[in-house]
This record gives sequence, structure tokens and C-alpha cells, in this order.
Amino acid sequence: MGSIISFILSEDLSDVLEDLPLTSHDFPDNYINFAHPQDYAISKEPIQKEMIYHHRDGRHARLLLRVSLQLDRNRFMPMTFVCDTGATRYFLFGTKAIQGLKGEHILKHDPDLDQNYLMVFGRKAPVDPTPEKHSPANILGLRILLRLGLVLINSPTEGFIFNVSFPYFTATTLSKLAFVPLKPENDEEL
Repeated sequence: MGSIISFILSEDLSDVLEDLPLTSHDFPDNYINFAHPQDYAISKEPIQKEMIYHHRDGRHARLLLRVSLQLDRNRFMPMTFVCDTGATRYFLFGTKAIQGLKGEHILKHDPDLDQNYLMVFGRKAPVDPTPEKHSPANILGLRILLRLGLVLINSPTEGFIFNVSFPYFTATTLSKLAFVPLKPENDEEL
């Protein structure tokens, strides 16, 4: 009897854990509504890309990428993204980001696929709204993380790097940006 109850409890718990929404604890203390205070402020220069390994109390650990999105030749909009390997789409944007991208006319719609997209690194990258339980966060899904070459690092201060060097998200083709292969320390095999 005890093992049946244990199985039922563990099944219920796994459902709960899968549906945990993002909270303010998943972001640094200075963030407001899951965004850096200067996110969405259009500027003439891109921000310095930040790869943030944020953790709190051993319970909330997130990989965050703060990076600019190029709007046109001399205009950039910084945003923070949760790097989420459980999200199968490329980009998931909160309402504020979608409104900003629509206002800048860089969020496009493919009527044949009935899909919104951005041109990123020379390709159409599908865009979906962030699910309500994670809103208003912006999320990078597994497909774009794989394309960028996400690599996790076992370090208390650094959590990840990308194999592809990119200063900001742009419509320019990825082949024109530098690929940075990982160099093993001490010439050892990876």
C-alpha cells in the first residue's frame, strides 16, 4: 500500500514541477517585471551582451541572456531572455516586446504558415507569445540555443557560453559572423 501512495504522490509532484511559472526570484534583484530597467529603451548602440547565471537559495537557477536586437542600421533594442531548453520554439516574447517589435515593423507574419517571425542571422525565426504562466518574460527556446551553440560551464560564477560569436541579434546572415570553436584547456580532447 505504501508504494502505491508513494507512486501517486510522485506523479502528482512531477505535474506540479513541470508547471512552475517564472517568478521574480528567477531574475536579479534590480529587474522589474522580468526585465532589466533599461530593456526596451531604443539606443544608437547595442548594449554589451551579458550572459547571466542567476541563482537564488539553490531553488531558482536560470540562464539569462541580455542582448540587443538590431532594429535598423543605427538603432537597437536591448532585451533579457530566459534560456530555456524546455521551450521548443525559437523565440517567445512577452506583450511589451511584441508591441515594441510590431511598432518597429520588424515582426513579420507569414500568411501561408500563419506564423509570426523575425529575420535573425539571415533566417526566418518563428516567434510566439510567451505562455501566460511565464509572462511577461522573453524566452529563447531550444532551437535558437542549439543554433547559437549553447555550452554549459561548470562554474559558480559562469553558467554558459555560446560557440557562435554574436554581439547582438541581427538580420545579417550568421555565416558573416564569427564562429568561435571551443578550445580545450591544456590541448586536451573535449
